[in-house]
Amino acid sequence: IYLAHLKFDKSVKKVVKVFRRDEKSTKRFFNELSLLKSLQHPNVMALEKAGSFSDHHAIIMPYCDGGALYNLIGRMTQEEMEHYFLQMCGGLKYLHSRGIVHRDIKLDNILVSGSQIVITDFDMSSGIIPGTSL
Repeated sequence: IYLAHLKFDKSVKKVVKVFRRDEKSTKRFFNELSLLKSLQHPNVMALEKAGSFSDHHAIIMPYCDGGALYNLIGRMTQEEMEHYFLQMCGGLKYLHSRGIVHRDIKLDNILVSGSQIVITDFDMSSGIIPGTSL
């Protein structure tokens, strides 16, 4: 994952997630891209653009100025923790209602932007198949 600036406006920051073009990474790229295209929720990372190049694939997403929630552990008030926890539950509820299991929820995959969190990193996610166990 890289931080990028737009050529015409250096103040605009974006996050670029890069995947190699080997078979396994390409599969993860298309899995994440497919999921991000189908999702729209304030607590789920938004897709801005994606592309494939000669040696890699890339997904471009909004920059979250607060970084990973992991970095705020020990510095949050109880009210802030509750606020973020409720948002995380809302994002997960949305994903589950769409039949999606994240499979890698951890504080590093929850980013903070202002007072809002977003769940990110969907390359390991999968759909729920009715009649199967998780």
